[in-house]
Amino acid sequence: MWEVSFIRSGGQTGVDRAALDFALQQGVPCGGWCPEGRLDENGVIPSHYPVIELEGAGFDKRTVANVDDSGATLILCYGFPTGGTLKTVEACKVSGKRYLIIDGKRLPAITGAKAARNWLKTLKGVKDLNVAGPRASEWAGGYAYAMTLLAEMIGGAGSA
Repeated sequence: MWEVSFIRSGGQTGVDRAALDFALQQGVPCGGWCPEGRLDENGVIPSHYPVIELEGAGFDKRTVANVDDSGATLILCYGFPTGGTLKTVEACKVSGKRYLIIDGKRLPAITGAKAARNWLKTLKGVKDLNVAGPRASEWAGGYAYAMTLLAEMIGGAGSA
């Protein structure tokens, strides 16, 4: 059963942006912290994304704030996490927050969705899910993978 009532993301291109687009399309409340200036790898995060600038923060501080303010973090990647995605893993470990890494290189999105659904069931009471992963320039297929995975998490919610 889909029990997440808030999807959090930092608004970067790629996986982050897919999480926000998915939430907006599904009517799931969403938002998160973004760097001061609403920065992303292409310049500025478009204004229709409901992210809040974290004063004086860059990408790393934004990542930590989103982990800290969520109940758990779903990390989507392609191969071993690197860059900002690895920073997310480290922030989860430091804060003691629960997280799950789904490797799109090893698991198709539908299989990853089943694993994520099963994981969410174990998190009793987590309503605020942070979704993180590589920016578009680091994983060209990340946006599509994340959209498919999130849709399957809801669509396949009745099956285990």
